[in-house]
Amino acid sequence: IEPIFDEVEDFSEGLAKVVVQNKDYFIDRAGKIVISFPETVKPAHDKFSQGLLAVEIGDRWGFYDKSGRLVIAPIADSEPFAFSEGLSSVRLGNQRGYINTKGVVVIEPRFNGAGYFSEGLALVHINEKYGYIDKSGKLVIPVKFDLAYEFSNGLAEVVEGQKRGYINQKGEYIWQQPV
Repeated sequence: IEPIFDEVEDFSEGLAKVVVQNKDYFIDRAGKIVISFPETVKPAHDKFSQGLLAVEIGDRWGFYDKSGRLVIAPIADSEPFAFSEGLSSVRLGNQRGYINTKGVVVIEPRFNGAGYFSEGLALVHINEKYGYIDKSGKLVIPVKFDLAYEFSNGLAEVVEGQKRGYINQKGEYIWQQPV
């Protein structure tokens, strides 16, 4: 069987990104090309997330759906994060905030950095420190950590001064040790 594609990524949400002669496409499980991008559009990621794919159009980023339609017009000033728990971290101007799957800004940009939502909370970065917000944008765990990671199974690893440990979703240390 002759190879058809120059590159092939894993399937996600029923589609896989492929490359043919330096052009990006998405195929279905039968190998049929279902999304072909215009020359002015470049996918930012290899996979769809919650039915959406970030794309670069000129110097801004928007989102395509799995039918190949632009459903969120270019809004972001740098590559947006994939959607998680219905929200995507986007840079608008010099700060990061969050949009929903309709492209509406639901958490105003006010963070130096803003991560994925995981278990209802997202890691945010303000003035060299990290903390956590909920989906309303409320700071629920203070910005005080020197290093922090996303929540998984109810815990997040953090470093604060000379101690490293795990906190729960209330910001309480469950386990800690000196760095």
